[in-house]
Amino acid sequence: MTIQLDCAKTVETLVSCAEAVIDRLGSHCDTRAIPSLAIDLCALIRDELSEDQNAGLKAARAYLESGDEELADASMAVLAVRVGRPYPATSSQRVIAIDRLVWIALNRHGELSGYTLEFTLSIAEEAGISPEMMIEPVERMLSAIELG
Repeated sequence: MTIQLDCAKTVETLVSCAEAVIDRLGSHCDTRAIPSLAIDLCALIRDELSEDQNAGLKAARAYLESGDEELADASMAVLAVRVGRPYPATSSQRVIAIDRLVWIALNRHGELSGYTLEFTLSIAEEAGISPEMMIEPVERMLSAIELG
């Protein structure tokens, strides 16, 4: 079954609609949903990703598909030099947001919740992804959870 979210016009309304589905599915312990969503969101802007960011997404996919922790750890180490530390004042807020979105894709410990969804989608919006563009990846994530 495919889940459709027809009520989303802003990040807040998209989160509200998705959260109702998350509650219905009882999928709060899922640690793969948010990284999978972040990968799909990054795919929307793939032409704008740096070499390091693309490598991070490749590592995130490898981890989700085959459990390759070594590649994911190496990519996290590269991004850790930037993410979580002050960026130079001249840094583009969009580039910072894309780094954070890739970091979310590499995260292996965050459980699915309204909070983690809202955080991820807010970062995606800062990365230049509109709420309308986010609907399909969120629907895909929720449908995958429903299918188990």
